[in-house]
Amino acid sequence: MAFFGKEFIFDGVPSSKYNLYINSPNGGDFEILPASSDVEIFTQRVYRRPRVYYYGTSQSPVLEFDLEVTSPEEITSVMSQSIQSWLFGKQEYAKLQIIQNDMQTIYFNCFLTSPQVIKSGRMIHGFSSKVICDSPFAWEFPKTFTRTYSDPIVSEIYSFYNYSDDSEYMYPNMIITMNATGGDISIINSNDNSREFLIEELSPNEVITINNELGIMTSSTGLRRLSNFNKKWMRFVKGVNTLSIAGNIGSIAVTYQLARKVGT
Repeated sequence: MAFFGKEFIFDGVPSSKYNLYINSPNGGDFEILPASSDVEIFTQRVYRRPRVYYYGTSQSPVLEFDLEVTSPEEITSVMSQSIQSWLFGKQEYAKLQIIQNDMQTIYFNCFLTSPQVIKSGRMIHGFSSKVICDSPFAWEFPKTFTRTYSDPIVSEIYSFYNYSDDSEYMYPNMIITMNATGGDISIINSNDNSREFLIEELSPNEVITINNELGIMTSSTGLRRLSNFNKKWMRFVKGVNTLSIAGNIGSIAVTYQLARKVGT
């Protein structure tokens, strides 16, 4: 997919603030090539066997593309310093959004590297750089679904559809609030070989915050709750996830991000 949007937002700042626009050095619409990152294939060859043994694949490498931004007016040296401070030399990933109707919910989590100044004569008119993303994908902004319960003991079947472009597991962030009784929480995903996420013997009204991707769990009580946990972090397979939710739960908030392939 070619970008036809010319304005962008980087690190929360719109390019219109500096009268900058995305430009193609070839005169056409700005494009990303290839359509998405390739896969790395993991195999092993055995002596005198014609067929390799296949272990799996991984999306690789991270998405990279060139970016050129220019202004229809001369950029003064003072303005150039401000722009370069905004775009380059970041200490952590920043969000790059292209202002385009079909990309309103999508951003690239990236660094802008290898900056160069674009001049015409002695006048500065723009900058070029390489965009280095944190994954082979762009990302949709996080979404959250919440379940709230009034019964002392919960038993519910909830269906979640994971339509991410990443074929690997999705690991969400979760905030679980126990009810006034306290006790256990169990979530079984029947589409993931009935894998069970289980935490037992929690306090009344206790709030558990979980980063399943990094394996981090914190409690509002200040207690270490990993000893109460079966160590099977919550994850979603691609497609349908049928969840059996049970226990002494007041509410659950699940926050997730969808990976998106963006290109020609």
